[in-house]
Formats: sequence, structure tokens, C-alpha cells
Amino acid sequence: MHGSFLRKACPIDREMQIPLHGHEEFALSSYRPRRYAKFRLSLLRAETEWGSIAMAMTMTGEVQLAALPDAVWAKLNDPEVLKACIPGCESLEKLSDTEFMAVAVNKIGPVKAKFKGRVKLTDLDPPNGYRISGEGDGGVAGFAKGGATVALASKDGGTLLTYNVEAQIGGKLAQLGQRLVNGAAKKLADQFFAKFAGAVANSG
Repeated sequence: MHGSFLRKACPIDREMQIPLHGHEEFALSSYRPRRYAKFRLSLLRAETEWGSIAMAMTMTGEVQLAALPDAVWAKLNDPEVLKACIPGCESLEKLSDTEFMAVAVNKIGPVKAKFKGRVKLTDLDPPNGYRISGEGDGGVAGFAKGGATVALASKDGGTLLTYNVEAQIGGKLAQLGQRLVNGAAKKLADQFFAKFAGAVANSG
């Protein structure tokens, strides 16, 4: 019997398409010894690096800003503005025109984590948008990595900013569950854009 694959909150071995968490749900004996050995290596790696749990998260949204795209673009690339707007951000060091090193402390449910990581901007299309990606290590709390596309468009005398986030969270944070993590992520995004909207409005 193969059982039911648990596809939520489960990292997947891309080559074998086997969940690395919830593996009790199917019979490993159905795999050839060689494939089973590869599965065990993938499982060991996941449990060592991520505490055996990783969870995918997606989020989309939009916000109307009281400034033209050129002004919004400038703020999106200003490390001082970003540091002031990112919830819990302790430092944001500019390494180059497209790379930053960030440190931020946030609490999600009962878990408080200090994330340190590198952020990179790609697919730059001024003043229309870019892609931002990064990976942060939160120590025993876990990790977070992923990216987001940010698009700017003129609308109603200002700028409509839309974003699409895809991320993966592992460790203790993933154990909190999809609903709690998604709710916390949405709250952090709302806090960021509320501050960012204020920074954009004050620039004019």
C-alpha cells in the first residue's frame, strides 16, 4: 500500500517526487534499493538542515501609492527607506546596487527569530518593477527563502504597486502551521506597505 501523500508542508525530492515529511504514509518497500537509498539521503539532509519540516507559502497583493512610478522606484531602491519600513529590521547594508545584507527580528506566534540573510535584486526594469529574492537563517527558529516580483503601473494620478511572493519556510516556524504563518506574513506585509506609503507621500 502506498497510502496518501501529504503534500502540504512537505519538501519534495524533485527527482523522486517523494515527500520528505509524512513519509510514514506510504510503503518504502515498493521502491528499488537504489532509489530507497537516495530517498534516505534526501530525508537525512532535510531533517538535518530544516528540522524535517518545510512549508511553501504564497502571497499576492496590491497597494495604491500617492506618487508617480519614478518616485516609487527610487524609494524601492533606497536602503534607508527600506530599513525604516521593514518590520523589525535592525540593519540593511548595501553591498552593491543590486545586493543587500539584512538583519531583522520578528515574532510569529510563540517563535521569535532573528534572521540574517542576503537580498538580491534582479530583472530590473525601471521604473516598472523588479524581482527581489533572498534567503535568511533564523538559527534554531528555522529558515526562510524565496522571492517576490514587484510591478509598478501608473493609476489614478499615482502608482499601483502589485507584488507576488513565493517562499519556503523551515524548522520551528513551519511547525506553527499554514494559517498562523500566512496570517503573520500578511500582517508584516501590511505594516511594511503602510510605512512605505507614508515614505512615498512625504517625499513629494
